[in-house]
Amino acid sequence: GRSEGDRNDQPISSDPATITISQATQYSLTVTNSGETFSYTPTLNISYTASGGSGTGEVTYTVNDVSVGTIDVLTAPDKGTYEIVATKAGDRNYQSNGPSDPATITITKSDQDTLSISNLGSYAYSPSLTLDFIAVGGSGTGAITYQVNEENVTSALLIAPSSGVYNISVTRAGDINFNAADVSGVITIIKA
Repeated sequence: GRSEGDRNDQPISSDPATITISQATQYSLTVTNSGETFSYTPTLNISYTASGGSGTGEVTYTVNDVSVGTIDVLTAPDKGTYEIVATKAGDRNYQSNGPSDPATITITKSDQDTLSISNLGSYAYSPSLTLDFIAVGGSGTGAITYQVNEENVTSALLIAPSSGVYNISVTRAGDINFNAADVSGVITIIKA
């Protein structure tokens, strides 16, 4: 600025002063849901958000070290452990922040839907009798295997069975998201 001085002084002027304001450090950033465990379902969606940080910078995420941008939902995740990390961009007043400490979300296998066997019951003997005993229900992609009287069979058919009791067992193997399931029942062939 300029001073007019008084009767004894001459006017003076100063050089301009430069003031630098640096970007501040953001508050710490965390991701919600850390430590939570969910059972798999095909319709499972888990939202997560970053809390903390400062300023108006955009929040982006990585899931298991893969950038997912601003997406903040795990959509139908398979069984496994997911580590979610957030980063908040800087803005005019704040430095960028992150990555945050990982938030860990775990998805566990689920039990399958009820598994049943069709055509159980009692039937009269006939030399032309053919019965199928198909597995119905269950979940996932696991293979289905059949046993008749504790013997593995390649098809779910009884062709011209003799009179007697047939103990039927069906197993649907587990897969990445579902536990194995099994069911048993009886088909009885009655003498004609």
